[in-house]
Amino acid sequence: LQARLAADMRPSERSRIDQSNRRYYAPTASGAYEQVEVAFPPATGYFNWSTISTLHSLVMAAQQYEQLPAVRAALEEWAARPREDPFEQFTFSMALACLQYWNQEQNAALATMNSIDALHLGTEFLILAQARMHYDSGNVQAALDAVESLRPTNQQMLVDRELTLLQLVLQLGDLDRARKSATKLFALRLDSDTEFQLADLMYQLNMGELADRMMSRIRRKAGGKQETLTALMQRYASNADMDTAAEIARQLVRRTQPAASRNRRTSESMQHEQALQILVRAKQIAPLIEQYEQMVARAPKSMKLVNQLAAAYEAAGRRADADQLRLQAAESAPSDPNSLFAAAQQLSANGNADKAVEMYIQAIQKSPTMLNDRYYD
Repeated sequence: LQARLAADMRPSERSRIDQSNRRYYAPTASGAYEQVEVAFPPATGYFNWSTISTLHSLVMAAQQYEQLPAVRAALEEWAARPREDPFEQFTFSMALACLQYWNQEQNAALATMNSIDALHLGTEFLILAQARMHYDSGNVQAALDAVESLRPTNQQMLVDRELTLLQLVLQLGDLDRARKSATKLFALRLDSDTEFQLADLMYQLNMGELADRMMSRIRRKAGGKQETLTALMQRYASNADMDTAAEIARQLVRRTQPAASRNRRTSESMQHEQALQILVRAKQIAPLIEQYEQMVARAPKSMKLVNQLAAAYEAAGRRADADQLRLQAAESAPSDPNSLFAAAQQLSANGNADKAVEMYIQAIQKSPTMLNDRYYD
């Protein structure tokens, strides 16, 4: 731990802000690993995520093996030792504040943070950390006052400040001020995740017109980003705007492919499936099925078209039609191992094991690599 804390004091580390997510895998008493999220403290170049996760893992292990008093004593001794470098003092004091905070000692943690504040380092990190402590202890007004004292020095800091202020004033019930903050945020350049978050808050504040404009802005910026389009589609659907949701769903269907089999699902195939379900909810799946049927009739050996039509059939609840389509595709293209494999899966799902085994063997004979590539299918 001392080595990790010392690393944070290097000049190269001080100028680097860690933007990692706040999760890591920690060992449990059973020997297994579980994902742990650490919300406090915010990462900074002086106290980065590697240090935070190392310290948190140590504290959790100390609690598990009843060694927390020894760890606390070491951190208290390090924090109390006089140091010439204020940033070195900050690092060790912050480690103690973290232990106190994670051990539900809010008052002690705040006292340690106040001692850090006395170093007059003037970093926004200290203000954010204090605001988090006030918020977690239930003092929303004190958290709001702390965040308001921040003086943004860049665009991202301004966005973070305004978004935090918006959420805090909402909790205090100051709706007029919340609407002003939302309007101010609307004028800033935001990433798509923040824009989604802001749009949701605007709907809560009955700022429907501005929220709709934000959603339109997200859509214009989305381009071909399938994850953003999927999130947009789901939000329009949840707001009962099924026509717009269906329009985006058709766009996603064109850009994505269904799963090659029921056991081989990818993020793209799940997006395809979600888009089809939206079309079903919007009662607009029939035209798509008709379009695919015409295309398959013109190119019956195209497995890509067959899979797309079969997926549309399944979304519409026509599983028997999907199964029959894949069997016909295998019969029309007996030399295509993928067609044979897909047909074998349908036969197996329908309980026709003997015929399924026969087609599996034919597929593997034509493409032996399937034994490795599609082992789990």
